[in-house]
Amino acid sequence: MLPPIIETARLVLRPVELSDAPAHNKCMKDWDIVRNFAKSFPHPYADDGSEKFIHHIRTQDKIVYWAIALKSAPDVMIGSIELRPQVDKSQRAFWLSRDHHNNGYVTEAAAAVNDYWFDVLGKPTLHMENALGNIASRRIKEKTGAVFLGTRKSEHVDPALDMTEEWLLKKEDWHAFRSRAPR
Repeated sequence: MLPPIIETARLVLRPVELSDAPAHNKCMKDWDIVRNFAKSFPHPYADDGSEKFIHHIRTQDKIVYWAIALKSAPDVMIGSIELRPQVDKSQRAFWLSRDHHNNGYVTEAAAAVNDYWFDVLGKPTLHMENALGNIASRRIKEKTGAVFLGTRKSEHVDPALDMTEEWLLKKEDWHAFRSRAPR
């Protein structure tokens, strides 16, 4: 399912396009990004992996997948954020190119996507996960009001990462958090 375009103060969340393949592929070959991904992620990533992925993601209806772009350069993909409405765990995932880390972009995108999850899709809860030790991902969940549930054994692209943190955000908690957060 192609997602709607969502604009935030600094970002445009838009459907991913085949023209995003070079930027996507570059990041999918960046160890510091993919090391935290689930072991099922194809690593090393194929040279044509992004084209195949983008074609697949644009023609299926189980994942809502946005390219993250800056408003100042809306055609340049700097990351992605996705929702998986039909699964019970890990319902939101994201990545961001290292050139754009530490600017609050994923927190901003996550807040907009949380609004979409709860207010448009009408979901009562959002389950999220991250590799234990992925402090940046953990902080985004904390900054958007999620509650830490615990850890479990898991496998990631980096074999040294063998635990996953589990998080939960309830609709009523998100609305309460959102009402207190500056916009």
